[in-house]
Amino acid sequence: MSEVPTEYTDAINSLKAFRQKILTDLVGGRLKAKLDASHYSMEKYNEILDRLTITPYLFSNVRRKALALKLGTYNVGEGQIAQARNVYALGKVEYPMQLTPEVSPRLLPQVDIYQYDLPTDVSLLQKTNIEMWNKFFVIVADNGTFEETPDIEDASYDYYYLYPQGIAWVEMTLTNQLTGYGSWKYARGEVVEMQRWLHLKGETTAELYAIEVWREGEAYSDTERVGTFQYAVTIPSTTAQEEPVKLNCLGAWLDTSNQGLWALHTGTGVGDYFCKYAEIDTFPVFDWLSKLNYDLTIKVNDPSMGTTSPAPDTYTLKALTEVTITASPNSGYTVDKVTVDGVEVFVSEVDNWKLILRVRKDTEVIYWFKPA
Repeated sequence: MSEVPTEYTDAINSLKAFRQKILTDLVGGRLKAKLDASHYSMEKYNEILDRLTITPYLFSNVRRKALALKLGTYNVGEGQIAQARNVYALGKVEYPMQLTPEVSPRLLPQVDIYQYDLPTDVSLLQKTNIEMWNKFFVIVADNGTFEETPDIEDASYDYYYLYPQGIAWVEMTLTNQLTGYGSWKYARGEVVEMQRWLHLKGETTAELYAIEVWREGEAYSDTERVGTFQYAVTIPSTTAQEEPVKLNCLGAWLDTSNQGLWALHTGTGVGDYFCKYAEIDTFPVFDWLSKLNYDLTIKVNDPSMGTTSPAPDTYTLKALTEVTITASPNSGYTVDKVTVDGVEVFVSEVDNWKLILRVRKDTEVIYWFKPA
């Protein structure tokens, strides 16, 4: 390895000091509370401390390798997952660390060595879909906007993670290009679907908040490739628009009311986004991963009360396929509600209770009829 930069050494030393303070505070806190702080009683904290890991991630060529840890300009395992975890080593050290402890010193594990595990050739989505991806794609709303308890909150905002649902290679037709990008007719690349169903305060039906994360995308004219982009996000027309929430995507702030394709990191530094379009005209697929076929199951609670179009059945569809479902109640009946995987969603009688969804996973849709 090349010479270790001071930023890296300082970061490791800070982590060591942090854990040492935790160990000291664990003992000191028990002493102040007049609880047993013997060596035996403190052993139960070993497992807790072992789970107290520091896992810094940065994106780098994620489609092929996964992630890289980067401190300043120094890379550890470039193009791979770099996971920092603590291990106990070098025997025991005495705690508490006060010069005049109130009780005789005792031995506890010392956290001293940081080891980087570098998994390679593993799909980022399959390896760490919940553990990591949701930390980088977050819905940000004013306190109390949604019924659901936020994953994180502060004095001003509630934060909700977006979760990956599927992955595919796609092609998208672009319109309303910015000046200088008129030749960018199509975007092609690997897309990961991220979504979250949330209930606005006081509402019983859920709203879908969805984005599409592009990785290593390419732009094409009608005849040739004309550009590339490393990461981008599409805000599709299906994502909820009623509430002005924002998205924090890889550190970039996007507004859900601005639908389009946004570049988060580009090789040419052309600005916050390279292309934005008002509507998705077409979304043809030119190559799917073979394993990404999902089952869409359509049901009704009572076939004697009505049916749907497509008819109730189980359909095997390619990931991201858009499906429109409508209801046809029999005479004397109406639609009570519609649920998607157990979550009630909004439909309107005006549109024959039409539901438009894109298949991102195995999905069950139930139309519930009742007497009119």
